[in-house]
Amino acid sequence: MGSLGGHMNHLWEDLEITFGELKEIFSELCLGNLSATEKFDGINLHFRIDSSSNPRFSFNKKQREAGGLTQAQFNNLMENHPAGKTFTHAAEAIFRMSKNSRWPFGFSGRNWINCDVIDTSRPMTLKYDDCAVVLHGVRNFSSEVSDHIIESFENYSEEVSKYSVDIDGSSWKFLPPTSVQLTDITGNGVLSNFYSGLSKIMTASGCSESSKIKDFAKTSILNGPLSKLNISESKKSDLISHIFKEGNTSLLKIKKGTNPITAKMISEIGLAKNRSKVISEAVLPLEILITYVGAKILENLKSCIIENPSAEIDRLNSCIKESIFLTENYKDRHSISRKAIMEKYLSKLEQCGNIVPTLEGVVFNWNNKLYKITGTFAPINHILGITRYGRGHIPPVEKINENKEFLWEKELVNLMARF
Repeated sequence: MGSLGGHMNHLWEDLEITFGELKEIFSELCLGNLSATEKFDGINLHFRIDSSSNPRFSFNKKQREAGGLTQAQFNNLMENHPAGKTFTHAAEAIFRMSKNSRWPFGFSGRNWINCDVIDTSRPMTLKYDDCAVVLHGVRNFSSEVSDHIIESFENYSEEVSKYSVDIDGSSWKFLPPTSVQLTDITGNGVLSNFYSGLSKIMTASGCSESSKIKDFAKTSILNGPLSKLNISESKKSDLISHIFKEGNTSLLKIKKGTNPITAKMISEIGLAKNRSKVISEAVLPLEILITYVGAKILENLKSCIIENPSAEIDRLNSCIKESIFLTENYKDRHSISRKAIMEKYLSKLEQCGNIVPTLEGVVFNWNNKLYKITGTFAPINHILGITRYGRGHIPPVEKINENKEFLWEKELVNLMARF
C-alpha cells in the first residue's frame, strides 16, 4: 500500500511480535491454514463518491480533509506526473463505474475506498494482463469501521466487479479482494528449516520464545554498532532507549563528554533519520529467514491477472539479467555505489533460492493486524529499480543513457547470452 493507505508491515517489521508467535504464524502459513488475499503490484489511491454521484480522489491527509479532488482537479495534478496517464485512465474508469453502481457509504466524506491501480501499458515490476482497479477495503478516518460497513463493502465490491470499461482501447476491470488458496508445503522441509533457522537466531541472541523481535534487535545493536563505541554501558543503554523511543533520553546528553569522533558515531546511530536503517540491519537475519520461507510459500502461486506465469518468470529473469549487466558495465562516478547496492539485493535473492514469483505477495490477518508475505518480490523490485529509477543520489541508468554517455543497446542482446 503506502500513501494515504499507510505502510503494511512485513512480519520482521512488527517489533512487538514474539518468537513464539512467529512459530505459530509460519506453522499456519506453511500448512495452508490461513485465509489470504493477493497483494498486487499497483499504485495506491483512495476514492469516494460525492452526493452528485461523482468520484473524489485523495493521495494524502490534506486532500482527504478537503473532501478530495474532483476528477478535473485530479487530472490537472497528474498532468506532468510520471504515472499520469495511468491515474487519469483509472479515474475515468472509476467515474464511469460510479454511474452504474450505488455508493452505500454515505456522503459525509468519512468513508473512502482504498485501492490499487494497475495499467498493463505502464507496468511496474510485474507485467499483468489486465488493467484493473483493485479494491482493498473501506476506511473511515474518523472512527472504527463497523460490521455494517464491512458487509456493505463486500456487497459493493462484488457489484462493481461485474463492470469493465474501455479507456483508450484498454479494458479496465474492478477487482474485489482476491482470495489466494495457500497450499500445504510442510512436506518439503520448509517449516522445519524455518524452525531450525529461528532456533539458531534465538540461541545466538539469547532470546526465548517469549522474547520480542524488539529484544532481538536491541541485542543485535548492542553487539554490533554499539560494540564499536568507547562509551559507558549506561550511555549504551540510553542510546538503545533513544533508538527505540523509550524514555526521555536525548542524543545531546548521551554525547556529552565524548570526543568528536565518538559523538559523530553516536549521531549516526541515534539520529531519527537513521533509526529505521539501524533497526533493519539489526533484524536482517530474521528478514532473510522470513523472506526465504515466504518465497517458498509463494513459489507455486500465481496472480489472478497473469495468464502465463512461466512466461512472466522468464521475462523477469531477463529483466534481472539486464539490470545486472547494466550495473556491472556502466562506468560513471556512481559505479561503485551502484554495484554495492546490486550485490546487496542479489545476495538476498540468492539466499532465498533465486525464486522468482508471479504475484507480489499475499496479505493475511493475525490477531487483528494485517501483514504481508512477499518473498523475493522486494529484492527483485530493488534489483530492477537500481537501473530504472536509481536510488537516492544515484541516478537511473536509462536517464544517463539519454545523454549518450553509455551506448549499450546494440550489444546488449549478444552480451546477455553470457549470463
